[in-house]
Amino acid sequence: MDGIGAWKQARGPRGYLALGSAMMLVYLAVVLEMGLLVKALAVAYLALVLLRIVINPGRGFRFGPDSVHWFARRGAGAAPISAIRRVSIGRDIDGRTVCVMSLSDGRDVPLSGVEEVDPARLMREFGRRGVPIMGGTLGT
Repeated sequence: MDGIGAWKQARGPRGYLALGSAMMLVYLAVVLEMGLLVKALAVAYLALVLLRIVINPGRGFRFGPDSVHWFARRGAGAAPISAIRRVSIGRDIDGRTVCVMSLSDGRDVPLSGVEEVDPARLMREFGRRGVPIMGGTLGT
């Protein structure tokens, strides 16, 4: 999956691989009776990985091969690219990027996690997939 908003997700394969690695390091440091510094570093790494997973904002979106998957506080969803009638991309009055997908079933889905993304990049990514794009300044 191509991730424009994916970097916001700590609860993915890489995050859980890091968690498993950190747990293994702590286990080995204790079982092999390594020095206090090694144990402290292993525990610190485990704490950082756990912290990242716990405070995961759980928002953003990813492009799949033929779909868009989004994650928000209200839950997750997905839509095939063919079901996207158009996407509106622009900046709100505070200067943050806003992206709203209009789906063929009549729903308008705001994509969260795009506030810091360059609108031109979003336009290119949706354009590459053949989605009609409307750009400009959007209201809040």
